[in-house]
Amino acid sequence: MAEGLTRPAGNAFQVVVASKPAGAPDALVINTPVRDAVIAEGTRIAVTVPSEAFAHTKADATVTLTATRDTGAALPAWMAFNPQTGTFEGTPPPGFKGEVVVRVVARDQDGREAVQTFKIVVGTAGQGNIAPGQRGGEGQGQGQGEGQGQPQGGEGQGQGQPQGVPGQTGDSGPMDGVKQANAKPIGRPSLTEQLHALSFKGGVARQIALFEAVKRGGKAA
Repeated sequence: MAEGLTRPAGNAFQVVVASKPAGAPDALVINTPVRDAVIAEGTRIAVTVPSEAFAHTKADATVTLTATRDTGAALPAWMAFNPQTGTFEGTPPPGFKGEVVVRVVARDQDGREAVQTFKIVVGTAGQGNIAPGQRGGEGQGQGQGEGQGQPQGGEGQGQGQPQGVPGQTGDSGPMDGVKQANAKPIGRPSLTEQLHALSFKGGVARQIALFEAVKRGGKAA
């Protein structure tokens, strides 16, 4: 159970005061894990470790903070840490996008320690930046799918009659003359058609006789 904050002193960082069971030793512990911080690319950072991050059982404890990378290496040159306020400050260099994993050590005057590790992330895909072509891909998928599925003018051509067919309305096409020339003549059947018809009804003699009669009629004319 929290009972306020430890007393302020010099460069001390105030932490939550926690009650302890009777007879238990004093302790400096992690109270609330520090969440990762996400900073927009190209903006100045200001990330503060909250007082609730650590707790001490002594109200008069003096707790100080130190910060490094999680590997123990120094913080980036562009990032500074204020141990009294527990604030990380700085401006990432132009174009910087990534994360810095920091390690914060809380230590009291008796050498007790508690450690928290978290990330300071600069620039993420979740800041409204859309991958190249994403929206464009959605629009292209809808537009092209409808257009390719039905050729232009296909609806009208499928319902109408082909050009040159009798009964068609509208202007005649360039092939109409050819089709009309190939059409059957109206009136008396041709000689070949007559012979072809008679071949199914009579013999060769009847065909020859008819042929001769036609020839004579033609000469007389």
